[in-house]
Amino acid sequence: MIAPGTMLCDIEIGSSLDELVARFSSPEYAGTDVVVWCFDGIERRQAARDVLVSKGVTAHVRSAYKPLVHAMLEEDVDFNRIKEIRINYRLSPVFRKTGFCWRHIRSTRLSAGGR
Repeated sequence: MIAPGTMLCDIEIGSSLDELVARFSSPEYAGTDVVVWCFDGIERRQAARDVLVSKGVTAHVRSAYKPLVHAMLEEDVDFNRIKEIRINYRLSPVFRKTGFCWRHIRSTRLSAGGR
């Protein structure tokens, strides 16, 4: 039995976003298109994009957390020209019973200013 408080692992894992920015900042990637999906916040994603653009890379650094919601919030979507957005998806039986997925989408939409 392992005693309470025993450290099982002590390792530091660097930021994947930092590693990707370092890799794609090298001159060999100038003039290329790079799309990165990560779980970092908007400020870190924009900063990473700015670094890559300054190195001549066409970069898109997108949120992997709720990608559809973030696409609507962060991309240049002209909502005045959109009549309807329809999303078809399958729900597991658990979601059908609880309604969690639909309630979450509605609350995210409302908290985003009713878009």
